Amino acid sequence: MILIRDRTIEEISLKKTLEWKHEFAGLLRIDCKEQTGLMSYENLLNLVTEGIEAALKLKINGKTEVYRFIKIRFLAPNQIRQGFAGIDILKVLLNTENSDKDRLNFIEENLLVK
Repeated sequence: MILIRDRTIEEISLKKTLEWKHEFAGLLRIDCKEQTGLMSYENLLNLVTEGIEAALKLKINGKTEVYRFIKIRFLAPNQIRQGFAGIDILKVLLNTENSDKDRLNFIEENLLVK
């Protein structure tokens, strides 16, 4: 367990999850209508919670960046450039030598259809 100024990563993750999950779920209902429209709110909250936890493990920490990361999960196949796959996105996300913002910018600029 890693201590950060008397708090563990798990405590920080829980705090962020509680603060952000409802806001992110609402934004996803607007930004990704087709992918979330038929999904129950409870299921959507579970996916958002998983996304926040995964983002923090990938050293994606800023609120905006965490939401951008979660939104990737809800992309329709036609929103990913032809010739690229989820594995390409994963490789970029796992390269934590680059900042969270740089990794997400690269994905949006190079792997997604505009």
